[in-house]
Amino acid sequence: MSHVYQSHLTVVIGNPNKEMQTVIAQEAKDQGGMEEDVWFDYVREQFEAGTTQLAPHYMSHIDLMLSTMLGDDVRVARPFNGFTQRNGRFFPVIIFYEDYIQNLEGVPISITRFTEKMIEILLNVRKHQGRLFLLGVGGSAGNCIHAVNDFRKLAGIETYSPAENIAEITARTNDEGWETVFSEWLKCSRLNEKDAVFVLSVGGGSKENNISTNIVYALDVAKEKKAKIMGVVSRDGGYTAKMADACVVVPPINPNTITPHAEAFQGVIWHLIVSDPRMMQIENKWESVARDKS
Repeated sequence: MSHVYQSHLTVVIGNPNKEMQTVIAQEAKDQGGMEEDVWFDYVREQFEAGTTQLAPHYMSHIDLMLSTMLGDDVRVARPFNGFTQRNGRFFPVIIFYEDYIQNLEGVPISITRFTEKMIEILLNVRKHQGRLFLLGVGGSAGNCIHAVNDFRKLAGIETYSPAENIAEITARTNDEGWETVFSEWLKCSRLNEKDAVFVLSVGGGSKENNISTNIVYALDVAKEKKAKIMGVVSRDGGYTAKMADACVVVPPINPNTITPHAEAFQGVIWHLIVSDPRMMQIENKWESVARDKS
């Protein structure tokens, strides 16, 4: 049975981190095999463990994670572990087909529930010729740069991120301090009520714990200017979850992989948004090429 035309979530598993890479390399050497094969086997084992239903509720780790994100009791039937090819390299992926994300009665739950409120906000931003500002630190900043392209090119929304201008960010950090680097950038951008701020962050910012306080101060500015606030975060959601008009909180399912899970799902969520027919104004290149050849 083909699932090509079903809506789905695809989570691309990147390269192992430095510590895991050392383990993978040693195992490949011991087995006389290739590191890529050992990594794929490891991901497959973790996938099988994550999809095994456990007592007392007979829910898998993935069931629990998606249930928390969707705010409903969810069972994930028949998720698929495979691979994708990018730039000549293969990466393991996990695919969740929409028909198989179901409630307790076995009725499919639409994956648009992840993003419906965000899409509503962004459609309003575009309608009133507002702007979208993406904020993130570290790997999340890298995701912001990618997302700027997608929101501008595919969704037709004027979008910016401070991560795009390393000269300004380093100058502001040096001259004014790290805490206010985003808030002052938003003020200079003349943020207003027609705009929206979208935070991609693992922890969402916390003044109490002195973590990503630049996000905290930026959101205070956004609230003051009456801009809409959205976020994709993890852990307890931090300040972003408290302040946001729409927020997806990715629940930690493994204390050792909170950051990669959070940053991976950032990509899942914004791609779901820009791929929604209501948002997409220009089709992705490869999808249009494939259809033209069919």
